[in-house]
Amino acid sequence: MSLDLATRPEPLAVRIGRLLPAYAGWAYDRANVGVVTKHAAIPAVVRNAPYRATNCSTLTVDLLFALYPDAGWDGKDYGDLQVFADRLPGRPFAPIEAAVRRQVGYEVDLFITGCWHLCQGWHAKPARTGHAFLVYADSQEELLVLEAQNREQVVDTRWTSLGDLRERYRGGIGVAVLRS
Repeated sequence: MSLDLATRPEPLAVRIGRLLPAYAGWAYDRANVGVVTKHAAIPAVVRNAPYRATNCSTLTVDLLFALYPDAGWDGKDYGDLQVFADRLPGRPFAPIEAAVRRQVGYEVDLFITGCWHLCQGWHAKPARTGHAFLVYADSQEELLVLEAQNREQVVDTRWTSLGDLRERYRGGIGVAVLRS
């Protein structure tokens, strides 16, 4: 038996790193957003938008659709990946459900060291305002957050800890570890 390393998939971190330069110079906007990935499951009004702006939900959708183009994404997945509690009553962790349904990840209670995760955090219960983001776990207490924020550098990374995330998202955090 021989092992052909040339056909081995690139690590997820490398694939994510290749996507991020496309967001240089983008703005943050809650409504007037565009996407880099022109996946058919993304509504045409967003897919064809002239805006170079994103928000937390749109960024995670854009990245997931680019990272897993053959997952069978559809319009329901696009909707489920959006962080609008009023649109998804009773399903505050619909983004995690979508990742599991499309088999791009599986739900976990704690971050898995050495892996990337999709996260959905809620500031309070009931879920009204939340945030979607990706996390790389260097350890349980050293977490690299990749997110879209309403500030100068829209797509940004920052280091945090599980304790800090729990404090920020007192309404709960849903987590799916992403497959490589």
